[in-house]
This record gives sequence, structure tokens and C-alpha cells, in this order.
Amino acid sequence: MITIKQKKSQMEVLGLAFVVILIMLGLFFIVILDANKEVSTQRTDFMFKQRASNMINSIIHSSTKDCNNNKIEDLMRDCANGGTVICDNGENSCEYVNSTLEYIFNQTLDIWVPTGYAFNVSSESGMHTYIMKPDRVTGRSCSRNYTGENSLFPIPLDPGYLYVNIYLCK
Repeated sequence: MITIKQKKSQMEVLGLAFVVILIMLGLFFIVILDANKEVSTQRTDFMFKQRASNMINSIIHSSTKDCNNNKIEDLMRDCANGGTVICDNGENSCEYVNSTLEYIFNQTLDIWVPTGYAFNVSSESGMHTYIMKPDRVTGRSCSRNYTGENSLFPIPLDPGYLYVNIYLCK
């Protein structure tokens, strides 16, 4: 036979279980709401800046398969100095760099950055390559008039510098 004392104990345990369930539900909702928050703007800005910087770094240090395994950086230097290197496909260094950059951007930034980008290579000697893709939704051109992240890599030439610049619009 159950005594009054045992009934009180059972009610206390049931009450404790009810409180534990309420705490667990509260924590569950906190986790759900926290997971739905947007990534902080500082983190997003940092990731965007890193994407611009890493993209240029990856491109200029990449080796070519159709141009005597030269690095893109070396082909850019040659192009700035007159384009004397001829690649296996018959293109000179300038033509090869332009077509390779177009291919790389079509496979990467065109997919990753729907808001557009501008890529520029220029030298004091007059070499100039400019590739720009507009925003896929609005069609607006990506320029410094819009918010975005910029990354500039100077490459030493003899004499002067070759400037590789990318601007990713937000």
C-alpha cells in the first residue's frame, strides 16, 4: 500500500522531470534561434577579403600545362616585356595569360561571386589586361563606386612593377 509520504516523493520526482523537460525545450529553442542568425558582417568581410587575396595568389603561382610549365606570374612578366614566350598552342605569353584567366574566372568567380568583379593587370610599360563581369542579377558593372573588397599584388619587373588587382563587388 502506498503511503502519503511515497505519493509526495512521486509528485516531487514528477515535478523535477517536468522542470528538466522545460529546461531542455528552452535550450533547444535557443540553439535553433542561434543557428538561424546571419554570419556577422566582420566575418563576412574578412572572408570576402580573403577570397580576393587568395584568388590572385593562386593564379599568379599556378603552373601552366600548355606553356612549358611556366608560372602565370612569369608569363605576365614576359608579356609586360614584349611577349617573347611562345606556348605549345601557338599563343604568345600575353594571349595565353588572357585566355587562361578567362577560363579560370569562368570556372570560379563567375560562379562564386554573383555580384560581379573586376580584374586588372597593368604595368608602367603599358601592358594592360582588364576582365570585368557585371552583377548577374542587376547587370550593374563592378567598380569602386560599389562596396566590395580589393586585393593588389605588385610583381617586380626590370624596371618597374606589374600590378595585379582584383575587386570583388558585394
